[in-house]
Amino acid sequence: MMMLIISALAAPAQAATVSPTAARVLIIYNAAWTGDEDGDGVQDSLEVANYYRAKRGVPAGNMLGLNCRSDGYDTASYAAMQSEVIAPIKAKLAGLGATNIDILLMCYRTPLFFRTLSMDNVLMGLNFWSTSSDNVAWYGNPYLEPTPGLGADVGHFDHAGFAFYGTPMYLVGRIDGPTGVIGALNQIDQAIYGDRYVTAQPGYYNGIAYIDSRGDKGGTYTDASLVADPDVQSGNYGGYGPTDVNIAFGERSVTAAGLPLKWERSPGTIGDAGLIYQDGSSAATAPRALLYGGWYNLGNYKPVFEWLPGSVACDLDSSSLTSYLIRNFNSSAWAANAQKAGATCVCGAAGEPYSDGHTRPNILIAYMLKGYSFAEAAAAANPGIGWMSYALGDPLYAPFAAKAAVRDTQAPTFAGGFPVITQPAHLGSTVNILINDTPEPEVAKARVDWGVTAGYGQSFTSTGFFRRHALSFPELPSSTVIHYRVTLTDAAGNANATGDLIFTSPAQSPYGGAPQPIPGTFQAEYFDLGGEGIAYHDREPSNNVSYQFRPDTAVELYGVSEPESAPAFVGVTHVGEWYEYTVNVAATGTYTAEVIYSDYYSSRGWFHLEFDGQNRTGTMTMNPPAANTPGWLTATATGVSLSAGQHIMRLVLDGPEDLGGFDRFRFTWTGGTTIDSTPPVISSVVVGGISTTGATVTWSTNEGSDSQVEFGTTAAYGTITSANAALVTGHSVALSGLVPGTLYHLRVRSRDAAGNLAVGSDVMFTATGTTGGTAPVISRVFATVSGTDVAIGWTTDVAADSQVLYGLTRNYEGPTGVDPNLYTYHQANLRSLASGTWYFVVKSRNQAGALAVSSEGTFVIGGSTPPPTPPTSSGNGPTISAINVMISGTTASIGWSTDVPADSQVLYGQTHSYEGPTGVDPNLYTYHQANLRNLPTGTWYFKVLSRNQAGGLTTSAESSFVIGGTTPPPTTPTSTSSLSLSQISATVSGTTSTVMWNTSAPADSQVLYGLTTAYEGPTGVDPTLGTGHVATLRALAAGTWHYRVRSKDPAGNTATSDDATFVIAAATMAAATVAGSSTVTYDTGTAPISVTYSGSRLDSPAAPEGGQGRCGLGGGLAFLLAAFAHAYARRVGDRRG
Repeated sequence: MMMLIISALAAPAQAATVSPTAARVLIIYNAAWTGDEDGDGVQDSLEVANYYRAKRGVPAGNMLGLNCRSDGYDTASYAAMQSEVIAPIKAKLAGLGATNIDILLMCYRTPLFFRTLSMDNVLMGLNFWSTSSDNVAWYGNPYLEPTPGLGADVGHFDHAGFAFYGTPMYLVGRIDGPTGVIGALNQIDQAIYGDRYVTAQPGYYNGIAYIDSRGDKGGTYTDASLVADPDVQSGNYGGYGPTDVNIAFGERSVTAAGLPLKWERSPGTIGDAGLIYQDGSSAATAPRALLYGGWYNLGNYKPVFEWLPGSVACDLDSSSLTSYLIRNFNSSAWAANAQKAGATCVCGAAGEPYSDGHTRPNILIAYMLKGYSFAEAAAAANPGIGWMSYALGDPLYAPFAAKAAVRDTQAPTFAGGFPVITQPAHLGSTVNILINDTPEPEVAKARVDWGVTAGYGQSFTSTGFFRRHALSFPELPSSTVIHYRVTLTDAAGNANATGDLIFTSPAQSPYGGAPQPIPGTFQAEYFDLGGEGIAYHDREPSNNVSYQFRPDTAVELYGVSEPESAPAFVGVTHVGEWYEYTVNVAATGTYTAEVIYSDYYSSRGWFHLEFDGQNRTGTMTMNPPAANTPGWLTATATGVSLSAGQHIMRLVLDGPEDLGGFDRFRFTWTGGTTIDSTPPVISSVVVGGISTTGATVTWSTNEGSDSQVEFGTTAAYGTITSANAALVTGHSVALSGLVPGTLYHLRVRSRDAAGNLAVGSDVMFTATGTTGGTAPVISRVFATVSGTDVAIGWTTDVAADSQVLYGLTRNYEGPTGVDPNLYTYHQANLRSLASGTWYFVVKSRNQAGALAVSSEGTFVIGGSTPPPTPPTSSGNGPTISAINVMISGTTASIGWSTDVPADSQVLYGQTHSYEGPTGVDPNLYTYHQANLRNLPTGTWYFKVLSRNQAGGLTTSAESSFVIGGTTPPPTTPTSTSSLSLSQISATVSGTTSTVMWNTSAPADSQVLYGLTTAYEGPTGVDPTLGTGHVATLRALAAGTWHYRVRSKDPAGNTATSDDATFVIAAATMAAATVAGSSTVTYDTGTAPISVTYSGSRLDSPAAPEGGQGRCGLGGGLAFLLAAFAHAYARRVGDRRG
């Protein structure tokens, strides 16, 4: 696809003769960021800024800390972007002198995006954008040079030669990426190494330039055919053919510079089997890559490149640097994967910029080889401002600038105290390396040889040349002395190694303190303790942090609702991963093994179970009856031969790349020695000796068994005592560390000699020591069901607050929050509940603080509980982007955008069960908003959903927001009554206005509005009581709208605001009449633009191939033609602005 952009460009005034210097860089960091990923005591964004300033010699005064709480902004938060980002930068520039700074450097953890655009690309034109309303759009870049090598160079950047519509423009760079603060610091070191040593002269440090074109214009390209091609001569990137020949033309700059060239010219891409370069060598690998320009890998990064320190890469590939994937270690984005593998500087796009909206690889390579800085070369290759391009890497990096050639003869050495072994459970045993960078810059690859003796026998090597490495050992034997040696080798071949070093690997032990029983059932999430490489191997070193069932692990664990009340399941699994379980087999014999799984990837994957390293089940297959079958299914292996005693069972995932989720294992004895498969019978559970901080639990069993208690403040428990292994029939366990006046849940556990486990039912008690005297007496508890809603009511003998804990399990995963108002009659309404049996208890606390808790009750929502479906999207759903949340008191306004009109829904709740859906708004919009009112204090989790007209559904990833503390005190009321209004505001997005306000007490909501003070468009009254109010007014006509807000509390007190206004801007498209085949001409004031409509195609002068500019339209769409012409007109401008 392509988008056309027109610029009437004047020749630049080339005043500058060299690239911008360090004195002309403004370093920008996020002062609001509090993370310290590398644990050095300095927040990460500031750490990167300080390191760059010191390494590059930037003046200390050229530093700016922003206070940004978000990774990006949207039209709805345009004012916040202006105040948090653009205004502080403008103010700093004014203090330094607006034309004394050429480069803005955005450091790690600064905001990444505006709408679906690159924040960096927006900041290039920051002085042009409106301070009050969103006018950001794609405009031509005055610094673009479309035909390098065929005309005059663009010249080094300076403000005398280049402006953006009469305002100062800036080059914008970014130090950022998917490997965190360590990766950001490594980018700086790599660039400094490249600046020191890279030269195109033979015999010095350099590498190979790779060009990957596709032959879209047919035949075999040659330098002569490319020079003669009219698309190359004009620099036209409008469509596949023109784009391809221009990317291919990068070969000329490489050849002219004298660097080795490898040019892949087939429709495939480097790394595909059977391809060859123009020199006849295999294109299956790409060794010693220094420069790369190619296209259409489409998120499919092939790990065949050996990126040298100082390498620069650009793949013209939509979403090659999608903003939400820039910092994601598991990113599928091409450029982010190149960074992880060692590329020093990369260019990419935030989304779909169309072929002529990308950074252009041939121009980037040409200007790097001409000696320009990375910031200049990336800007000269970037066609637009206010669009989607990123340039990640040191903006001052200029390896081919004039300098004295120097050879690297320095062997890399270890900084003091390194290497060092750390053992975080989620990363396993990790060797951390820091390389000295004195007296000369230094980066290197690290190879680790290791084994159980000093003979080693196994090894692994870093992917790139870095100064800092954190390399995790693969699978290790537990509790074993490991020998290892680290060898550093830099890009020039200099090497250095440690002597023999040792450490002891972590121990492995069963989860819960006792082996899992066979025969019996146990959960997949109960894999052993020991961490990565010992108890499991997970390819993604980050837990599902929003659901912390086992936060010490790297395994993705998700909540689940199952008849067996399982706390979680193992999800998002991949080939090559494994999980180990210490098991106890009660008797030698044969067993049937059942694995309960959910194939939500429709992978039809396969796996097997090993016992002590031996495959005992053969291949087990995920075999759902149809693609996308929801819920839990069972894979079965029969005749599994096991010997009695303790073993290590391993679940091994064999393929394909993505498998589904695993919930539990079930083993049934089918033959062999007679075994005891009956668990003990638990009886007479008593909680006694209750004090302010402790209690004693006693119970009986019908056979000798061990003793253990789980307890906690909910039925999820969370704390478990150590198992007393003595086999007794009378049991006693002391609990300690209780909080006075707190309600506790507990259940007892006993396992007999054969490994059969019995678990008691839930028991509740309250630790003594409350200061509130006698607790309320709860009575007359009832639950009335209506469809998927239930009203729960109860009475107390004294006035008290209200709370319900409820859920489909006794974990009560859906609390309503506490209603602090004191009543003797209480009611809570729970809405849109899933089918099934729901458990609940009610709680009330009197004014003195004494708490009463009811016994457990149940109610049933009709039908059977549907099997859980995974959080995936269906069909060809819309693209969801720019999700944002605005908080006002106890109200959250959630907004998002879709690329096509779609409906709107939010799933939300204070747990991951999302107990508060808003329902579906069936109206189709591209900007969506949902207002959630009267939310209790705490962290809320949510997902947004949109379905397009064709039925394609997209569900976002989970996000969260916080409703904080108490409502702030109201400001002076705008009307006189005992109810007051405050914080009244109206924001506008297109033809929609969102009106928000607070009240001093819970009250209803109403907005009176209209184009006159007669307020002819009331919204009606929203009777929901709250202190934070939001009303959304849609499809408003252009003009000045008057409005007043009105709220009434339950006592009848009414407050009404004074008149206020907001403005809906008029559309500015020219009118036209088109029929059959017509031309619309739009007078820009600079040069008229003509757009021709014929049948279902739009043509323009900038679409020379006659079909590359087409757009699917029905006949007679005059308005759209006028808009199309207007879009061109907005982008006309010359190089001087």
